Amino acid sequence: MKLAKFPELVKLINELIYILSKENPEDLDRSGFIGPSSPQEYIAALKEYIRNEKLSPIPESELLNVEIYPSKTKGRLRTDVDLWVGGNKSDLTAILYFTPESQNNNLELYDLRVL
Repeated sequence: MKLAKFPELVKLINELIYILSKENPEDLDRSGFIGPSSPQEYIAALKEYIRNEKLSPIPESELLNVEIYPSKTKGRLRTDVDLWVGGNKSDLTAILYFTPESQNNNLELYDLRVL
């Protein structure tokens, strides 16, 4: 299954990327997107990887083709989104969880990993 099936989720991911690109833990905390780590930990991991570069928007054609997988929790899905840095696809990946039937902001940034 592809991310294109969930246009609202695509918007939320773009919003998350924008918030991460600002590298402000307070903005990330207010977003409601954070998972098990603190906003400071996510931003520190991001800065450690990208150094002096900037997180870039993900081209829509790339984002729409990202695969979605079932998670261990019933009704919850997972996707691994390659982040773009300096206008190029990077090895840094955002591990995201979401529940399609949820009425509220259901996107959760679970982890940032170099894959």
